[in-house]
Amino acid sequence: MKRVLWGDVSAAARVLLGEVPPLRRALARALLREAAAADRFRRAFGRSHPRFGDGSLQAAALRRDAAAERFLDDPDYLSCVLIVLEALRAAPPVMADVPPVAVPAPRVPLALT
Repeated sequence: MKRVLWGDVSAAARVLLGEVPPLRRALARALLREAAAADRFRRAFGRSHPRFGDGSLQAAALRRDAAAERFLDDPDYLSCVLIVLEALRAAPPVMADVPPVAVPAPRVPLALT
């Protein structure tokens, strides 16, 4: 998954608002998995994943319906923000800035003629 900015957290939280509270944590984890899968796809093929976007959490989230932006004093929205932040804290480290490992081509001796 690409490195996370506030817009990513906000987009994911706005998607969680549309889910019933008992299922929000699972949805947050699914969004992180989708963003990570999209980032792997993007780095392997040089283009966005057709279902999950460009590897950002925001792109993965906004493939779903999202509520309008809310103020941080909205308790339901704040709860969703915290769920997203907790999911990010529990997730493996973001590796988007690490270039893919290049596998060197086998050395083939040049024929001297």
